[in-house]
Amino acid sequence: MPPPPMRNFIEIIHHPHSGITDPTIIPLDSNEIIPSAPAAEVPLEELERPWASFRTRADFEYTATAVAGGLSADIVDSQLNGINKSRSVGSMLTIDNSADMARSLAAAREYVVPFETGQISAEFEGKEYTFEFQYRDPWKWIVELVTDPLLAPHFTAICRT
Repeated sequence: MPPPPMRNFIEIIHHPHSGITDPTIIPLDSNEIIPSAPAAEVPLEELERPWASFRTRADFEYTATAVAGGLSADIVDSQLNGINKSRSVGSMLTIDNSADMARSLAAAREYVVPFETGQISAEFEGKEYTFEFQYRDPWKWIVELVTDPLLAPHFTAICRT
C-alpha cells in the first residue's frame, strides 16, 4: 500500500544557477526530505534583464559595488571619469557620473516597497526611551511578492483540515 499523500510540506525550487534541477520536498509531518519531480522553469526571455532599471549589467554591478563600498559622489565621479576616458570599444559601462548613477538608483527604488520611518517608545527604570527605525510595511511587501508576475505562479496555499 502506498504511503498516504503529504498534506503539509514545503517545496524548495532551487535557483537555476545552483545546478540543482530537482525541487526538494520537506514534509512538515516528519523530518524526512523527499526529492520531487522537476519544476517548470521560468522562460529565459523573462530573465534577460534582471538588472533593470540600469541600462546594462555592468552599470548595475558598478553601482552595487559603489553603494556597498560607501563611495562618495566625488570618488564615483573620479572613477567614472577615468573609466570613461579610456573606455574601450565595446565597454558595457554606460554610467557617466554620480548623478547618472543616482537616477538609476532612484528608478530601481520604484520597483520595491519603500522604507518608512517608525518610532517606538518604552519606559525603563522610570525613564522614557524613544527609538526611531526604518522598516518596510510587511503587508505591502507580501502583496508585492504575490502579485509579481515572475513569483506569483510559485506561491501555493496549504489547506489545513
